[in-house]
Amino acid sequence: MVLFFMIALIVNSCSKNKIEIVAEIGNQQITLEEFRIAYLDVIKKPDAFDSPEFREKFLDELIASRLLAQEAEKRGYYDDEKLQYKVAAYKNKALREAHFEAVIRPQFSITEEDVQETYIFLQEERKISHLFTNTKREIDSVYFLLENCLFFCY
Repeated sequence: MVLFFMIALIVNSCSKNKIEIVAEIGNQQITLEEFRIAYLDVIKKPDAFDSPEFREKFLDELIASRLLAQEAEKRGYYDDEKLQYKVAAYKNKALREAHFEAVIRPQFSITEEDVQETYIFLQEERKISHLFTNTKREIDSVYFLLENCLFFCY
């Protein structure tokens, strides 16, 4: 199965005008660009290391997930109201992430000096002698957190 997809990848890469397809599942296709985008999301994780074996395994998982999705669609799960809410929520999340990456992230620049200052600030020991809150419930909550060392434990 993997050999078929590797051959398809080589054949499709020879053509420059066509969209490069790395796999076909029924009437659906996985393009090289789609694979790259999904793979980059996975490879960003600290425990993931790029290798030909890892790429092959990832492609197999992508194909398996497509097959499962096709089977779910055949069984009519796509019309489920709860699923539609999940699809809409995922779409909104993806749009928020795209907006963040395109508009918000470019406005931030963190220098090595900023990191060093933050590290030094977090390492400083502080002694608190008085805490003020609006209610007894709030002070009890703060006291509980301090007693159980849920704030900055050193």
